[in-house]
Amino acid sequence: MKKILSMMCIMMIAIVTMVACKNKTTNGASPGNETETSIADVGSPTTGYDFEKVLTLDAEYAFANSESPVFYEAQVLLDGYVDAATELNVVEVKTVFQSYAEPLVITIMRDGQDAVVEKLNDYWLECVPIKLPTALTLKDAITKLNEANIVKPHSKVVTLRNPLGPWQRNPQFIFGQVGTGFVAVDAKTGEVNTIE
Repeated sequence: MKKILSMMCIMMIAIVTMVACKNKTTNGASPGNETETSIADVGSPTTGYDFEKVLTLDAEYAFANSESPVFYEAQVLLDGYVDAATELNVVEVKTVFQSYAEPLVITIMRDGQDAVVEKLNDYWLECVPIKLPTALTLKDAITKLNEANIVKPHSKVVTLRNPLGPWQRNPQFIFGQVGTGFVAVDAKTGEVNTIE
């Protein structure tokens, strides 16, 4: 039953992501224009972004440009595979905020350039909102993953999210993607588990 629920959740995420990407519109705004923090303060794709600073910058943008936004998810691309014995740096970040005042999702992306802001006129589904900051940083989660006696996925992808399910849980740093398997690190307790 647990395996079926996990697979259903993953399939719903893929469907929602495809629908959201199909319906997106880009306004070309940069978060650095509305706040005192600038993109230079959070790193670069060559030196690696400071993930927590990116979340702070994106939250500042969301609060400045929408009513009562909440944070749902961050998708991260690393410069190496999590199953390799190398230091991992963040080279791409995508954060998702939802405004409760209207059916609007603000998606802020960096891919080695200044941030691009997309406003998606749909609700973000299948996740529980996350209160920032999380107890563990991304670096902490990578350390916990490396310390765990567990098979790591051959992937460069990490997603911070709190999957909607029949039981309440903490936000998770989920390493991996479809085809590589998934390992979750609890963003509050640091507990490491495989997801089947």
